[in-house]
Amino acid sequence: MKTVMQLHGCGYGDDGPLFSSRSHGDRARDLTIQKSNVFVWKPMVISADGTIQFTWGGPLIVNDNGCEALIQRAHGIVELT
Repeated sequence: MKTVMQLHGCGYGDDGPLFSSRSHGDRARDLTIQKSNVFVWKPMVISADGTIQFTWGGPLIVNDNGCEALIQRAHGIVELT
């Protein structure tokens, strides 16, 4: 299995930077996350052959205790046929 972190803004204007499977890890080390920042965090798991992937996550806000999830829906798998 392979894991990928995706991190991006919520679409409110100046959303940079974007971190996706195409981003380099060294950029993440330089990112400063401060109190009141809001972003969408979407980790992804992909099978070794790339045929199966599962993505979850949602918006988070940074507060005095770390990050608080702003989504209430439980994680799960949805099958589309």
